[in-house]
Amino acid sequence: MKLLVAKLHQTVNVIGFEDMEPSTLSHLQALGIYPGGELVVLENALGGVVCKVKDSRLALDHDVADSILVEERL
Repeated sequence: MKLLVAKLHQTVNVIGFEDMEPSTLSHLQALGIYPGGELVVLENALGGVVCKVKDSRLALDHDVADSILVEERL
């Protein structure tokens, strides 16, 4: 599923990216968003998603969140 549709307070694992500029991908990876990484969805609104990555909160706009593929952590 896409990060944009993940439920509030859901912990997810990043499995990949689709249709993303290489510079955006590099920036996300530098922030700790990479395949195998874990995110917690804190807020999900029409404008984007706020998630917890390690000990930081990151706000991702709609287009970026729509390009991050995740799966629910079991």
